[in-house]
Amino acid sequence: MAAYCSALLSGWLSDNPYGNLPRFLGNKSGMREVEISREPVELYKILKFEGMASSGGEAKSFIAAGQVLVNGRVETRKRKKIVSGDTIAFGDEKICIQLVAGHKHDQ
Repeated sequence: MAAYCSALLSGWLSDNPYGNLPRFLGNKSGMREVEISREPVELYKILKFEGMASSGGEAKSFIAAGQVLVNGRVETRKRKKIVSGDTIAFGDEKICIQLVAGHKHDQ
């Protein structure tokens, strides 16, 4: 999956309390990989738990202001469902979401 995240980064450069807490994984591509134990996870929660925003309210404000990209596009839905393979960019940070093996989508 690191190759997938690296390919996404190259493309960009050329042009919970409920078990949803992300976990950081290092990646040499310049894009951080974040593991989640369940999917989907709401966008604002990823920003909050990854320290990209200091609170859920702040994360929602950044999203509403159009400052967050999901898969290379401006995303203004605070509760946008994020799944494995999605990429998020905010400020100078870029992350790629990965589902921990053996877990499935929530129903």
